[in-house]
Amino acid sequence: MDHDSTRRRVGRTVVLAAITLLFIFPVLWTLSIGLRTNESTFAQPPEFLFAPVWDHYAKVLADGAIINALVNSIIISGTSTLLIILIGTPAAYALARLELKGRDDIMMFVLAGRMAPPAALIIPFFLIYKDFGLLETHTGLVIAYLTFNLSFYVWVLTIFVREIPRDLESAGYADGYGPLRVFFAVILPLMRPSIIATSILVFIFAWNEFAFALILGGRNAETLPVVISRAITPAGVQFGELAAMGTIALAPICILVFLLYKYIVRGLAMGAVKG
Repeated sequence: MDHDSTRRRVGRTVVLAAITLLFIFPVLWTLSIGLRTNESTFAQPPEFLFAPVWDHYAKVLADGAIINALVNSIIISGTSTLLIILIGTPAAYALARLELKGRDDIMMFVLAGRMAPPAALIIPFFLIYKDFGLLETHTGLVIAYLTFNLSFYVWVLTIFVREIPRDLESAGYADGYGPLRVFFAVILPLMRPSIIATSILVFIFAWNEFAFALILGGRNAETLPVVISRAITPAGVQFGELAAMGTIALAPICILVFLLYKYIVRGLAMGAVKG
């Protein structure tokens, strides 16, 4: 019996390790391309052992565009995410708890904002932004990302709030708390893991967005995806520079996830994010 249990445990470990390697291999391969010479990248057969070089990173960083794009991405993605948290958290609580007429219809209307294809709205956004002077501004992209990602945030958090027992709120009211104090002292701490997990998803959505950043951002508000796309030229794809810029773009997300890992796990475990 112990022998069979050990074999199952070893087999499970091997399978999980293989699946993990399958998912992280593209990332590892991208990292390696950024540290290879062009000859090593296209060597046949592939070279798995190589002497790392930093030429691609030096070329990318010397240009300065990637640093400006990194700063722009942090400002735009961070600001839009913060606004989504401030607006979406009380909205989700209200939709989950208040007995509103047509509440389900309101929820579908909220979700419809996320379902609309961005390509269908770029031209209206462009024309409106042109009239209001929002083209090539950080504010314009923040508004665009707020428009598309707020609905996702509200939808996910509403599902989570509905799973919180109403008895906890009743206990707060019994202790003499008002509605605002019940929300901030009782409900909000329970929502924190869900808020963090969902906020990271929203941040990543804004961080990776390309179409709006390309059309509405222009030179003054270029984000990382736009600058990275320049590695694809008429003369060919600059794989080394592309991998180096991709790694630079990935690093802040990895750091953010690492720092907030325990909250993400708790949020996922509580059913805050359902795929």
